Amino acid sequence: MLLPNANAAQVSEQKIVDYLFSFAHPDGASQARFFVSLGFRPEDWQLLAEAFRQLATDQVVTKSIQSVHGTKDIIEGSIASPSGGSAQVRTIWITDEGQDAPRLVTAYPCQ
Repeated sequence: MLLPNANAAQVSEQKIVDYLFSFAHPDGASQARFFVSLGFRPEDWQLLAEAFRQLATDQVVTKSIQSVHGTKDIIEGSIASPSGGSAQVRTIWITDEGQDAPRLVTAYPCQ
């Protein structure tokens, strides 16, 4: 199954810049090191956001979890990096209860 309403997937600047690119964030620092090593930069955060949106529209949901907040969907796949390489990542999306558009919760390298 593909991510429902993937064409409307939301990836906020705050999620990318203040979390995934934050070396000071207790949970985001390891992701920051990873994404920066691929050539992504905070000032061009839209490139990483678009890579996640592309993954959401192209790859199937590997796991779906219902919660009181909505439906969490896990999508894994390869993203192209600005440095010319690629990397396998896992993205977590949530479609909040009563909403139609999924939004990015987190992303990190596949282990």
